[in-house]
Amino acid sequence: MALWFCSARFLVFLFIVSALPIAYIISQERAKTDHHVFHYHSSGFFRECAKWDDQGRRFLVSFLEGGVGEIHVPQNYTRDVVLQEVTVIKDSDLTGNASNGIALDRPRNRLLVAVADVLGNRYSGLAAYDLSTWKRLFLTKLSGPGDEKSMADDVAVDADGNAHVTDVKGSKIWKVGVDGELLSTLTNPLFTPKEWYKSLLGLNGIVYHPDDYLIVIHTLSGNLFKIDLAKGDEVKLIEVAGGPLAFGDGLELISPTKLVVAAGNPSGRLVESTDGWETASVVAKFKGPMHRLATAATVKDGKVYLNHMFGMGYPRKTHALVELFIFLFILSALPIAYIIYQERAETDHHVFHYHSSGFFRESAKWDDQSRRFLVTFLEGGVGEIHVPQNYTRDVVLKEVTVAKDSDLTGNASLGLALDRPRNRLLVAVADMFGNRYSALAAYDLSTWKRLFLTKLSGSGDEKSLADDVAVDADGNAYVTDVKGSKLWKVGVDGEILSTLTNPLFTPKEWYKSLAGLSGIVYHPDGYLIVIHTLGGYLLKIDLTKGDEVKLIELAGGPLSFGDGLELISPTKLVVAAGNPSGRLVESTDGWERASVVAKFKGPMHRFATAATVKDGKVYLNHMVGMGYPKKTHALVEFVL
Repeated sequence: MALWFCSARFLVFLFIVSALPIAYIISQERAKTDHHVFHYHSSGFFRECAKWDDQGRRFLVSFLEGGVGEIHVPQNYTRDVVLQEVTVIKDSDLTGNASNGIALDRPRNRLLVAVADVLGNRYSGLAAYDLSTWKRLFLTKLSGPGDEKSMADDVAVDADGNAHVTDVKGSKIWKVGVDGELLSTLTNPLFTPKEWYKSLLGLNGIVYHPDDYLIVIHTLSGNLFKIDLAKGDEVKLIEVAGGPLAFGDGLELISPTKLVVAAGNPSGRLVESTDGWETASVVAKFKGPMHRLATAATVKDGKVYLNHMFGMGYPRKTHALVELFIFLFILSALPIAYIIYQERAETDHHVFHYHSSGFFRESAKWDDQSRRFLVTFLEGGVGEIHVPQNYTRDVVLKEVTVAKDSDLTGNASLGLALDRPRNRLLVAVADMFGNRYSALAAYDLSTWKRLFLTKLSGSGDEKSLADDVAVDADGNAYVTDVKGSKLWKVGVDGEILSTLTNPLFTPKEWYKSLAGLSGIVYHPDGYLIVIHTLGGYLLKIDLTKGDEVKLIELAGGPLSFGDGLELISPTKLVVAAGNPSGRLVESTDGWERASVVAKFKGPMHRFATAATVKDGKVYLNHMVGMGYPKKTHALVEFVL
């Protein structure tokens, strides 16, 4: 949805305006289009992959909650008909695992399904099913609890019936024989980008080319690879003009020279090669229903259809398979032009811009005593942005690195908390890629000497991700674990005092545990307020009552995708999030109940992650910097 900025009195939407995102989605769902959309009713919200089975006149779709369904398309089908999904596979011994990428192997009358433990990354498998009876032919375990964590994501079948399965977590490819035997595991240095954070989502979509090679996409780097099976699995990087293909997901080869890449935004890209996929070019882009998220592509009757993950509606969920209607390549410049326009647009609210060496700044806090913002680096470290007394709004400030510990290389610096009474800064540190390390670091605010580094979890523990930190009146720190949904309590000298877990920290829906407890603040009345990111709810933890946990009843919620918190008064709380960028929440009864009273929509493409207060005004930290080689970041005023 297009961003817009208007006068300051309208920047914070009144509660009634909160209906706008819903209205937008409804308008998009009802809008007439020039391209065809297959709609179908389903029992689930999430459908990861879809492939057209021409012989069976059906789409086959995989369930993120596990299983496979078919959507039969009758001969007398008309466009106004909503089709019906029927479950054909639901294996009880795979409960808790997702069904991800699928591949039709018609010569052998079977369907291959990549199976994975999406939440825990403790199991990956490949299942094969007979296309007529749906009898399971084999289930090959690719990795288990004792192995390196993995996530089988997509699968392709070669001419001999061998299956090649991508591991999006470990960036490798398993080769499975026609009868289910694990033949080999392919790794290559090219599969691992230099930037560690690009390995968070690795090898994803995969297709087999009739000239006996594989084409594979790396999601976050946007790289395409050619793997020549005839040359001992030789791996080459395909040079893509108009790339990279960042956030690319499923692939579909629609001819020997043309490939469709399903992605988030744009929904689909058409890539072409004239030299056997040594080089390639992005020749067209398609923008579909962005709120549904394109994840896979398939061909029916010569037309390409994009599977979209999210279903809409309740109790019946309506999913969409959207025809890829090609725009001219020149239109691909529009998203970039849009961002440039937003960056240059004048606003009635104040924005602190600063130059930085990195693209990602996770959290920011104002240090009034030293007249500086302190920011954390997703690549690890802390910076300060000094604001001089003679500052004017047209000045672009400079970030200076003040903490960069060599023994924490490869770990991200996430949430931070100022502890001025003790002249220190507390920083949550975590291994974002592997989730094998979480820690709390403390630094002297004058000298930047590290006072302590407390290891909260390591490689032998349950996976975790220390995300944010708050400090109580006694100097104890409370660190949220967004992966394991727990709280660590760390004493004033760095000793671990306790770990708090509670059933309220774990939503009923398993997928909401993918991102759990995140932002946290300390209230002067002796309790903590914590947000659960995907659950979208607030929790009150009373330290004076033995860490009693209560769910805060919230009107105008949920606060889905809520991230950083900032308590701006005993009764008012700001929640930083994606869209809207910020929400103001108020309570009049000691945070037993609360209400969303205002919303603010900032630069959506920058992604708000934290909030802080300077001179009585709230500023939202936005994660993504713009520009190269100097990256310009923004701290945007939340106008109340």
